[in-house]
Amino acid sequence: MAQEGVVYDSSQDYLKWLPLDLFDNEEYDDYSPFEWLEKSKNHTNGQLALKGKGLIEEGAGAGKWEPVLINEWYEPESEFIGVSEATGKRMRFKRINLCFDIEDPRKFAKRVAWAHQNRKVTDARVRYNFYIDNMPTQELNDIDYEQKTRLTAYATNSKQ
Repeated sequence: MAQEGVVYDSSQDYLKWLPLDLFDNEEYDDYSPFEWLEKSKNHTNGQLALKGKGLIEEGAGAGKWEPVLINEWYEPESEFIGVSEATGKRMRFKRINLCFDIEDPRKFAKRVAWAHQNRKVTDARVRYNFYIDNMPTQELNDIDYEQKTRLTAYATNSKQ
């Protein structure tokens, strides 16, 4: 993740209002959720236990990747459900916060970096448009006829 420039710390806390999973690019995924779970079947007893690393948020925008065992896909929320190997606690993960052991970690890191970059761009555009839309316009003088004519001439008589 560090090679792709992704850092989970409190410096990007202002982006929390835009959930990262909204910017997840599923084109980076090799399989559907059901295909991922199918790959985990233990053929002796049919139990599911797909190993991976899940992002456990620690508050203040920081997070830590910890080993998890995934055993279920919850379609209505588009989340994988599993348990933390360290604590045994049942948890839910969006796909962008879950890297399976059997997938290419470099491809996953590119996926996460793509989502982070697009979230930053979207945040900047929303803020820019908000500022422009809410600029005070009271007490501003209108431009006079001579200024309008000059601006129109400059705009229409350019070489390009």
